[in-house]
Amino acid sequence: MEVHAHTHPSTSSGHRKKWTHYFWEFLMLFLAVFSGFLAENFREHQVEHQREKRFAKQLLADLRTDSVSFSLLLNKTVPQFEKNTRKLNDLLTRNPPATDNEIIGTIFNIKRVGLQFYNTTFLQMKTSGTLRYIRNDSLTKLLSIYYDGLCSRVLYSWEESRDFYNKYLQPFHLKHIRSQDFLDQSDSVRIQNSKMIDRTQITDQEILNYINSYNIQVTGSLIENKCKPAYEVIIRLIPLLKKEYHLN
Repeated sequence: MEVHAHTHPSTSSGHRKKWTHYFWEFLMLFLAVFSGFLAENFREHQVEHQREKRFAKQLLADLRTDSVSFSLLLNKTVPQFEKNTRKLNDLLTRNPPATDNEIIGTIFNIKRVGLQFYNTTFLQMKTSGTLRYIRNDSLTKLLSIYYDGLCSRVLYSWEESRDFYNKYLQPFHLKHIRSQDFLDQSDSVRIQNSKMIDRTQITDQEILNYINSYNIQVTGSLIENKCKPAYEVIIRLIPLLKKEYHLN
């Protein structure tokens, strides 16, 4: 009788791996993936932090430029504007009447009030979604108050005053002032003897009304109600940005 020897399966395929071996393989793989995730997350965090500080620097530069513009407007341009409007008012209401040259010289000193401020960085951050980089909620809220609220009101009021100047004062100049008297600034005799065209009591009252209305728009609506509140917020924003991002 033949005896057949049966080989046990475990001896042909080698020893089975224990469950702990698979556990350690899984753990090492998990740690490798998790470490990669942490490294990538840290890298993205660093990139966002760098972008955040770069935008903060740009915002600070814009606000400083606005601060200088508003300061010049409030402390120099508007006081000089008010001085000239008072002078014209005195000239046109005094007795004896002012000369043409006195009136013309004062009218030319009452220039259209200019305005300049920069909101490029804020708009870029807002439209691109990078405004979220600024994580200080109080700072973000104050920036929104300044740019979305106050600056929009300033711009609207300034456009109204500009349109009034273009509609009434500039046509008056073209109609009643001889441009040839001012083409050559070196001819002081001609400038000093310049004459208004068709000057009457009616035209005197007309220019006085225009100037006083323009003065109300500029000093009241634009400066007191719009520019001064905006400037006060700038004064608060600049030190907040500097402190938050350790900027000079």
